[in-house]
Amino acid sequence: LTGGYTVSRRSYQSKSALQKPSSGYSQRGNMTVFGQLPYSVTLEGQLNYYTNALAQGKNSASLTTNFGFRKTFFRNKLSARFAVSDPFADRNFFESSDVLTNTGGRYYQERNVLSKTKNYTFTVGYRFMNNKKQKAKEDVKKVLTNEVSPATKK
Repeated sequence: LTGGYTVSRRSYQSKSALQKPSSGYSQRGNMTVFGQLPYSVTLEGQLNYYTNALAQGKNSASLTTNFGFRKTFFRNKLSARFAVSDPFADRNFFESSDVLTNTGGRYYQERNVLSKTKNYTFTVGYRFMNNKKQKAKEDVKKVLTNEVSPATKK
């Protein structure tokens, strides 16, 4: 389990006397989970949260999720991974701005965005290099269990 969280303060100062200064906080957080299951299966999960302060308005927070499973075969030579992004919800963004123009006029702007971003991914990978770490583990196991190869028996 790993994660992080950041809060940053942003401030906006205009050279125009018409635009009043504004400030706000931006937040970002993430959490990643990896878990080993039986039969060389790994569970993966990620959760991301963020919200940004705008110079002249505000926006809504966003939450994204990613989940997947990975299975290895042939002593870690071949791997297959299935993952899905945002399986539970659609992303809905809202942003509003209250702006003064150089001539003293004022306008208000809103933006609503609905993003349907469910993505499914299937990946297959093959390692062409020798897995020396796996071989070393097997050698240590043989030594610890006092196994002797047929070539060394006399």
